[in-house]
Amino acid sequence: MALAASVVAGGIGIAFVATMMGLEVTANRRELATLAVVGFSARSRALVVTAEAVTVTVAGGLLGVALGAVGLLALNAGVARAVGVPAVGTLSPWIVAYGLGIAILIGIVTAPYLSYLGLRTDTLAELSR
Repeated sequence: MALAASVVAGGIGIAFVATMMGLEVTANRRELATLAVVGFSARSRALVVTAEAVTVTVAGGLLGVALGAVGLLALNAGVARAVGVPAVGTLSPWIVAYGLGIAILIGIVTAPYLSYLGLRTDTLAELSR
């Protein structure tokens, strides 16, 4: 059951990151064309796009871990007040590492698609607009 939930969550994460970052890469085609004119190789431009994707997913992973921790504290406080049970759940360091690891994995898995979108940029067409 946990594996199925992880696969579904990972699939949704990959689809969301690929869509949102794909729109961002498409919007930044002019900047990528400028990098090509300045002399950045295709590999360097792909690395820029990959670094941006991984940075965004890591930031999202950190935000998700922080919101999860706050939510868990609020849940424990509410249950303690209503029922008298001291703690329903605990925050394990393994869960934090797992969440951040999955966030990084999602950024890496979406990187080839985003690099493809970025390298598909026609330099002359973008700079002549």
